[in-house]
Parts: sequence; structure tokens; C-alpha cells
Amino acid sequence: VWFEDPAARATPQVLEGFKRSEAHDAAGLERVMALLGLSEAGGTILLMGDYARFATALAANLDFSVVTMGDSALGPAPGTGVARGIAVSSVHGSPRSVPFSDGSFRAAALDDAHAAEVVRCVAPGGRLLGPIALTLPAGVRELARDDREWVGERVPTAPMVTLGRRA
Repeated sequence: VWFEDPAARATPQVLEGFKRSEAHDAAGLERVMALLGLSEAGGTILLMGDYARFATALAANLDFSVVTMGDSALGPAPGTGVARGIAVSSVHGSPRSVPFSDGSFRAAALDDAHAAEVVRCVAPGGRLLGPIALTLPAGVRELARDDREWVGERVPTAPMVTLGRRA
């Protein structure tokens, strides 16, 4: 999905450079997988900003569906994630809001754009990862923090209250 002027799309050279950098960051991939709690396959993951460079590798390694969102230069080229059953979808440009329903994602790695809104898109109990400079969004309980990133868990919403009639 493109939310920008088609003339502003990344060139093939920029996207090829992105694919090369993704392949050389095995340690970063392992770190993201561990912090997002991705030890088992399945589910859909949202990667924003710089985290989008791990999209194809995450989809291929553990059979995840991955969605990237943000600057078109940071995400994979459209169609690069469809070979061999790898599922990577991309939202490029700057949509006014996050175009996904509540609880759509198992986990999300954030940048500063739309961080608060992404929380609603992660299932209760799902993990969120963000750079240390990003303030922990409301609705997220911090699990760990180091000098680069924090990791948190979406706090489940309050249980529904059953209403009844008084006799």
C-alpha cells in the first residue's frame, strides 16, 4: 500500500542497498527475535522505521507474516517477500493513522511515528520494542531496558463488566 506520491518512491538502487544491509545483520535479527519473544512460529509482526530491515529474514526464518510501515526507503521493495511462501506486506509513506484493527499483531517494533496508536494494534500480552529515545506508550508495561532499546508488553484491557437488573 502506498500513501504517498508515486514519484517519491524509493529507487531500485536504494531498495537493493536495503536488501544487502538486511542480510548482514544476523546479530541484530537474533536480538529483535529475542526481545519480541518470537521463539515460536506463527502470527503477524509489525516492523516500523529501522526495524523494517529485518522483515524478510523474520518471515523466512520462523514463518511469520510481517508488515512493514514507514518510509519507503526503509522497507523491502514491494513483492520481495513473496518468493518461497515468505509473506511480507508493506505500508509505505505517511498515512494519517495506523490502518490496522485492534489486536491485529502478535508483536511490533516501533519508531516514533504513530507509536501510541500502534499499541492498540498489538494483541493484549503482545510484545512491543522501541528505541530508548522513544517514551514508553500508554498501555505498555516495561519488561526490560538497556542503553539502546526498551521492550514492553501490551497491558490487557480491563475485563468487561456484566450488567444485570436489580430484583
